[in-house]
Amino acid sequence: MDAQLMPGMPHHGGLVFARAAKGTEFSPELRRFFPTMIGSYRAMAAVTGSPLVRAAVNLMVRFTPASAETFRMFGSEAEALAWLDARAED
Repeated sequence: MDAQLMPGMPHHGGLVFARAAKGTEFSPELRRFFPTMIGSYRAMAAVTGSPLVRAAVNLMVRFTPASAETFRMFGSEAEALAWLDARAED
């Protein structure tokens, strides 16, 4: 994903829809990686079936003001896509 969002790549500055597979573990390395991507995309919506993961990630995002406006976790694809559609209209 990082390679596709780098400057000069076709998806740089675009809208990102990510889906976490069931059982995906969010390692400390991954949690540290996502904030480095700020500025590479316009908005990113991620979907996970785990309410615990969703709540934890959304809480961490709130403590990072730069990502609070551009990144959000959702429990369903429909919610995520609706949020991305709203960001596309901004």
